[in-house]
Amino acid sequence: METLKEFGKLFLTQLYIYFSTLILLPDKIFPMQRIELYAMQPKEIAPGYHARFVHTAHNTFSYVDVEAGSVIAEHSHIHEQVCWLLEGKFQLTIEDQPVIFEPGTVIIIPPNAKHSGLAITDCKVLDVFYPVREDYKNML
Repeated sequence: METLKEFGKLFLTQLYIYFSTLILLPDKIFPMQRIELYAMQPKEIAPGYHARFVHTAHNTFSYVDVEAGSVIAEHSHIHEQVCWLLEGKFQLTIEDQPVIFEPGTVIIIPPNAKHSGLAITDCKVLDVFYPVREDYKNML
């Protein structure tokens, strides 16, 4: 559990550094954005998958509440996807290789890899996509 806490601190530190560089670029100054995630209306991206999106200039952050037993069909996309399971138990299948993961596990899905998912329990997932998911952006 100590390793999970250390990983969480490291991950949040990296996010802070990343966003700091976006806000204070040498040639431009961008206003800080504050986003109230739970004030957003979730969008159902697949049956049982309810997402709230944050888009930056380069990434899409998808905070997803998933109902137990919900399946996301096999698909692929051009985006690199980083999946961080925050709560629950989830099975992710990448290129026909199933992996069951629990809170604190991070899975990186390469661009164009075929993948699918199954929520074994109710789950909370943070997916980070690069580049921006324009299809998700258009759902707003």
